[in-house]
Amino acid sequence: MKIKKRQFSIKIFISMAFNIIVVTTGLLMCIFVFIYTRDVLRGNLYTRLNDLVYTISKNIDGDKFEKIVSKDDPVSVANYKSIQTKLQDIQKNTTKIFYIYSMKLNSSNQSVFAVPTDDDRGFMGWLNVPYLEFPQEAMKLYKENGIVVIESFIEDTYGTWVSGYASILNSKGKIVGVVGIDVSAEDVINSEIRCLVILILITLAIVLVVIFLGHYFSKMISNPLIQLQDEIAMIQKFELADVIPSETIFIEISDMENVVDRTKKALRSFKRYVPAELVHQIVITKKEAVLSGDKTEATFMFTDIQNFTTIAESMEIEKLFDKLGNYFELMTSNIHSNNGTVDKYIGDAIMAFWGAPNYIENHAGLACISALQCSDLLKTLNAELKNHNFPPLNTRFGIHTGHAIIGNMGYSERLNYTAIGDTVNLASRLEGINKFYDTNIIISNDTYNLVKNDFITRHLDKIIVKGKTNWIAIHELIGKKGETEKSILEFSEIYNSAVNLFYKREWKKAISAFEDALRIKPDDRQTKRMISHCRKYIQTPPSDRWEGIAKLNSK
Repeated sequence: MKIKKRQFSIKIFISMAFNIIVVTTGLLMCIFVFIYTRDVLRGNLYTRLNDLVYTISKNIDGDKFEKIVSKDDPVSVANYKSIQTKLQDIQKNTTKIFYIYSMKLNSSNQSVFAVPTDDDRGFMGWLNVPYLEFPQEAMKLYKENGIVVIESFIEDTYGTWVSGYASILNSKGKIVGVVGIDVSAEDVINSEIRCLVILILITLAIVLVVIFLGHYFSKMISNPLIQLQDEIAMIQKFELADVIPSETIFIEISDMENVVDRTKKALRSFKRYVPAELVHQIVITKKEAVLSGDKTEATFMFTDIQNFTTIAESMEIEKLFDKLGNYFELMTSNIHSNNGTVDKYIGDAIMAFWGAPNYIENHAGLACISALQCSDLLKTLNAELKNHNFPPLNTRFGIHTGHAIIGNMGYSERLNYTAIGDTVNLASRLEGINKFYDTNIIISNDTYNLVKNDFITRHLDKIIVKGKTNWIAIHELIGKKGETEKSILEFSEIYNSAVNLFYKREWKKAISAFEDALRIKPDDRQTKRMISHCRKYIQTPPSDRWEGIAKLNSK
């Protein structure tokens, strides 16, 4: 049994969610600001400690310090007094320094006291007394000149402290000891506590304000949604009157109202396409369907399976429809993924276009991408078909860009969204022309001019299609720039340079260039055809009016 999820009033939920989000955000901000403030305060303390211990280390005469060995030695006593006096003077005139002490290593590699500022054990009473709590981090200062600040607070009966250490050098730069200082951290801790208290009070004040605002805003959101709920209930009853807009200030709710209104218009439209009982299952569109059409620039693509009649006659109907279904699913999915519109299926052929019902800036490029991707996908599909002993579904593509009438055709009770015009017919013709040039994808010159910077093509011919008087240039679409094999790119460049020589009537040079292209792609039928033309024109030169135009007598 399916357990029903617990549900809440949107008004209460929004209010609670709003309060929780703001309170949580406030607490997180409070924590963030506190941590940041604490880090700044402690960072300043560590920086001051670093500067102090460095200055003190430079004020200690390393040569004198090195000669302090025993309180019985007059030189040691004199040096001790001199250094201690200087350290005491620094401690007296610098705020917040609790204790200054210097250390050295004994023969057992222990850190022992040398000269402190406080002789609470008698004069030179601390000399050579081991400092058992000397930090391990600071031991390196006996070997490497530097400064170490212990970034952890130490608490005792005298307060809270933080310590820093620096190497003591003699006049030759040799490390002879380490000086350490203890600095009070009480001010920093007090400042941190004050900051935390202030942040908590501010957060509590914000929470009280937000509770009131949350209740107010939840009503602003929930009331229009309740009205929208009533409109949706009307759709369920198939009452398709226009939506009465609310006075909401929220764009999203207004957009939802627009969606509901467009849904009602769509349902009214789809009633003219299909029986009313199926309307709820039809994909929602944005416009109410009426007999109409617009002259729109778009790119059209026709596809057709080579030798499909032969394939169909050699296969069982069930298997044919199954494989053809897989084929159409593969092709259609790719067309849709590239923002194309499938107009119709004509037997094994597909008619698709880009640029309507919504205009797309790069409609020609998307059509070319789709054709190339479909060709690659068909290679995989054909490999699978071969494994099951089915003939391959080799497909030809024709692509042309231009203006056509696109819209709802038919009559008031049965509409079909399609396109008509010479542009559509030419795209269909280009698909069929592939068989004359042994190519898979032919694009018109109009499409070529829009995509030539992004795709690799080669010029095929200048042709006059059957039933027309004006010639057009046609090109083979080879691949996308940056994604095509180097050899194919080289082939197209050599071939196109040879075509330029061909139209300049430089037949011998053209033959040489075409032969260079054949060395890369030996079985290319079109290149061999161009060589044949060149040789014919060498034997029988054309008239001065020759433009290299071929007139096709079949579709």
